[in-house]
Amino acid sequence: MVSASAASEQPPEILDQIRQNVARQLSKSANYTCTESLERRYYRNNGFAMAMAGPEAVTIPKNALLHDRLRLDVAVSGGKEIYAWHGAGRFSASEVRDIVRHGPISTGQFVGYLGNVFLVPGVQFDFDGKTTESGIEYYRFKFDVPLAASRSQINTPDGYLKVPFHGSFTARASNLQLAGLEIIDGEIPPDSNLQAVQTELRYQIARISDRDALVPASFKLQIQDNARVFTVSRGNYADCHEFKTESTLHFGANDAAEQGKASTPSSQELAVPAGLSLRVALKTQIHDETAWAGDSIEGVLTRAVRIPGSEVTIPKKAVLLGIITRFVTYFEPEKRHDVRIEFRQLAFGNQRYRLRALHEPTSGEMFPVYGVAAPERTLNDLRGGSILIHSEHVRLDKGFTAIWKTVLPDGPG
Repeated sequence: MVSASAASEQPPEILDQIRQNVARQLSKSANYTCTESLERRYYRNNGFAMAMAGPEAVTIPKNALLHDRLRLDVAVSGGKEIYAWHGAGRFSASEVRDIVRHGPISTGQFVGYLGNVFLVPGVQFDFDGKTTESGIEYYRFKFDVPLAASRSQINTPDGYLKVPFHGSFTARASNLQLAGLEIIDGEIPPDSNLQAVQTELRYQIARISDRDALVPASFKLQIQDNARVFTVSRGNYADCHEFKTESTLHFGANDAAEQGKASTPSSQELAVPAGLSLRVALKTQIHDETAWAGDSIEGVLTRAVRIPGSEVTIPKKAVLLGIITRFVTYFEPEKRHDVRIEFRQLAFGNQRYRLRALHEPTSGEMFPVYGVAAPERTLNDLRGGSILIHSEHVRLDKGFTAIWKTVLPDGPG
């Protein structure tokens, strides 16, 4: 590895060594996984001020609209990023949009931006001097990625469309390793409903499989849209390690001991049909100060249920394993919370069943935790599996009991 002290401090040579370091690190870190923790905050901006300030609207005071937190697993394999809920324990080839269906979400922090900026021909670079942060010296470069060289895409009603982008990056002067990357999307399609998109990334060298690998440490994504909503998403990455085989759902140690070791989903599993009502008591406490979408949830059946068209009866105290798929706090017109828990596996004895079960609201009077009966305007959310809680905080204790109804795998939710 070449350091700045050993190399000529000429911008072309410095840039060339930084690009070589990025390429080398990407080639060495082909298969690994990290846990991504993401917080998203939504604000309402003053429309006139936004129009005047443009991307600099980040400094304009805003009214809080809502807040949510997500925890995902991301795996890098074959130069691609694949995602799963952190509690799901199983990756698929699905896009992140198939998992996180609400709110702004982005990809490319691991491979996409690095490959596009440093390895694709046609990118223009300008040396921007040295800078010092916390006593550490960095080289800074500006870059411009024209449409012909861009791999960045924005979702529109007509599908994903490529957009040019520009920005800057920093690298440590001591070893010419990439430290930070800033990206600003340009020429955003009008029908995307977006006015400005800006991403800031910080990178780290992580030890994976006894090798140093360049992986993101944190990011900030800022978006303002045509509806005067400004979103700030902040994420960080932890527990990065080699990705060898597909992870699987599993029960806790006590449940595994009670029900046998075979808790791995497989082609031998049976499927619970849609339309079955399951009365479930939670075994996992949920609190708004600690819960994240992506957290694993356990529950138990409080009464036996027979599977229609079969001789199988699911006994009382059968164990269900699920995931929080939505945990949103709204601040307007009043503070309320939207929590969705989706159960995906059921087990008793040596039997394992696949299912997709969403919370089923009662008709008329709501459960006491809601505080009020559901107004008509909330029924669509409720049909999607939401538990709506009108209170300052969320606290679903162990033993909280409600009905979850099985739906088709591609049903709403």
